[in-house]
Amino acid sequence: MQKLRVSIAVFVCLLVFWPARPAVAAPSARYFPETGHWVTGKFLAFFEANGGLDIFGYPRTEMMVSDGREVQYFQRARFESWPENRPPYDVQLMLIGDAVMGPADPPIPARQIPSPSDASRTYFPQTGHTISGAFRDFFNRHGGLMIFGYPTSEPYRDASGFLIQRFQRARMEYHPELPAAYQVSLGLLGDEYIFEMQKVSPAATRPVPGDTPPVPADTARGQVVFQTSPGGELIVASLDGSSARVVGHGMDPAWSPDGSRIAYAWWGSNPGIYVMNADGSGAHQVYSGQFTRAPVWSPDGSQIAFYRRYDGFNWKLDGSSKEDFFQVVVLRLKDGSTWLPAGQPYHSYSPSWSPDGRTLVFTGDLGLYLASEDHAATLIPNTSFLFTTPAWSPDGSQILFTYRNHDHWDIGVIQPDGNGFRFLTNGSVLAAAAVNSAAAAWSPDGQRIIFTSDRSGSWNLYIMNRDGTNVVPLGTQALTYTGSSDRTVSWKKGVS
Repeated sequence: MQKLRVSIAVFVCLLVFWPARPAVAAPSARYFPETGHWVTGKFLAFFEANGGLDIFGYPRTEMMVSDGREVQYFQRARFESWPENRPPYDVQLMLIGDAVMGPADPPIPARQIPSPSDASRTYFPQTGHTISGAFRDFFNRHGGLMIFGYPTSEPYRDASGFLIQRFQRARMEYHPELPAAYQVSLGLLGDEYIFEMQKVSPAATRPVPGDTPPVPADTARGQVVFQTSPGGELIVASLDGSSARVVGHGMDPAWSPDGSRIAYAWWGSNPGIYVMNADGSGAHQVYSGQFTRAPVWSPDGSQIAFYRRYDGFNWKLDGSSKEDFFQVVVLRLKDGSTWLPAGQPYHSYSPSWSPDGRTLVFTGDLGLYLASEDHAATLIPNTSFLFTTPAWSPDGSQILFTYRNHDHWDIGVIQPDGNGFRFLTNGSVLAAAAVNSAAAAWSPDGQRIIFTSDRSGSWNLYIMNRDGTNVVPLGTQALTYTGSSDRTVSWKKGVS
């Protein structure tokens, strides 16, 4: 990255004027607990009208004054107030790409300028560069010049091998390993710019002191069961963290459909799948076997699906090592018999039932799979091995999943037919340390999602709306998340 050309005097001016936090989050204000900042007024209107989190990321400061102008920093941008202009031009974006990455590359040679009839590239004589392919499609879909400015380079590969292109206000990065909607992402130029500010004053990005929005009142009536760690305590508690009590030990707890029992896995003596009453009494084994995990009840309560480990073939010629495989198993509680979904890959785990109880979704070698007792497993399009712990929504329209997003875990949704992929969390909150969100489960009415995240510095439970908005922490104790197989929490039916 070329040297940032910003004077210390500007930094100091930026930090002098800090307005008070809004006393009430009115409709024209939105609080972001991920970074501890508010976005209000015309900045919020501009944010929501032009792509929101996907384009700008989270706010990194409050609104402040720089050289007599109101500004606010986001992960990927700086908003500036220009009240002398008529809307929508009263909010503009700083040329942060130029500030972070330096001036434009030399224009392309005249012989390389595309002809007007060349529909594959767009040429900008203002900077002498072109855009094409996925970068041009993204540019045109998400606001064009107003959001990104002119291109200041041709596409090129950086030291990590990714294809990137610089713009006056952005850096586009191409990630072909992601689904199509996310293959073009934007660099965290706001964070890179602010990193220089922090050298002068770490207070530049401090959260605003004060109360965070409370847990919605109606969630205080809910009840969850969660694990403190795999094999650790199983705790039943209200959603506000009150009335917490230990009901047993194990992993991957799941409420029965009527909320009267809890299924869980146990790897201690007499390992297998167990069921107990909601108060912890009456615990008994329903399936015996080592290395079983992730039990989940069928909607009518007659079956429990889970997965188990089994030994595979020798992968060393001398027979010294074997590869472990995993398979999804369904237990009929009435008679203790089992059945296996046909056609499942060697590594199949973390099942979840469709609302009608006819189909299972689970993670496999190549992505998420659908299977039933009558139909062999089929791969859901647009998924990959990076998808795990799927959870079918109560209305059947979406499947939640945890996703390994480069160096962190994020939560997303996809439709059962493979359409509608999108992330609900964005773990790249900090340039130096990504935030994880994982192990998501639905509320019984399907309007909210409960999940675990380390955004506060340790793993805890959070609730958000089904569209990913309004993230609020719960009053639970610190948890331990160990990876893609954990089913940390289950939300009790009958109270939402």
